[in-house]
Amino acid sequence: MDELDLELDDIVIFELPTFDDIEAFCSRFRPRWSGWSHADEHVWLFTADLGSGDGDLAALLSEARGLLLELGLSAIRYYLDGRVYVLEAARSRVLAASDS
Repeated sequence: MDELDLELDDIVIFELPTFDDIEAFCSRFRPRWSGWSHADEHVWLFTADLGSGDGDLAALLSEARGLLLELGLSAIRYYLDGRVYVLEAARSRVLAASDS
């Protein structure tokens, strides 16, 4: 295990498509989860430290799914424990009801 692995322990990294999305994530999550953000012309990253705030990964991901829906994003990638995952937007209640 290298030093970078230890530094990223309990950190969720979200890869977002625009700087505006980073600002939305900051507004929603910074009051409860500390972290950092990085933006340049090719990549926009937002992190949440699970060791801070309530530390609840399920709550973070659930709320992030809702925010994706609000932002009109269908899915994003996120990184946790050295693995890459896809987080899909929450389904709207109208859409979910029409599937029934």
